Amino acid sequence: KNNEKAHEEYQKVWALYLKFKLEVSKAYWENGELFFKESVEDNISEKVKETKLKEALSNYKNAYLYCPADDVEVSEWIIDSIIRAFKFLDGNSERANAFIQYQRYVNTGDNSPITTTQKSISNPLAEF
Repeated sequence: KNNEKAHEEYQKVWALYLKFKLEVSKAYWENGELFFKESVEDNISEKVKETKLKEALSNYKNAYLYCPADDVEVSEWIIDSIIRAFKFLDGNSERANAFIQYQRYVNTGDNSPITTTQKSISNPLAEF
């Protein structure tokens, strides 16, 4: 029930268990889900909603980067959450669709640049 304490506890997981990529990925995803849940609460301002959604996307991005490429289930959770958060943040599907195109060319758990000749593909998570 104490969201601030929960966010702090997730930060401890990232610091203490950095070598356990799947667990770190799940912790980032769960923290993103908590921020997302906070963003849809009643009686919050549009500014707070936007801030919470950006925090969620930042956590989802880290979850995406830490997720081992062979863990399809967790990758799907993260991808679905990123798409949902973009839709809520933007009110449309433009960046969500850009992310769908982007993730086809990038492996989760791989921080290397995109290896494609399609220069039109950009990372919609770059700002998060």
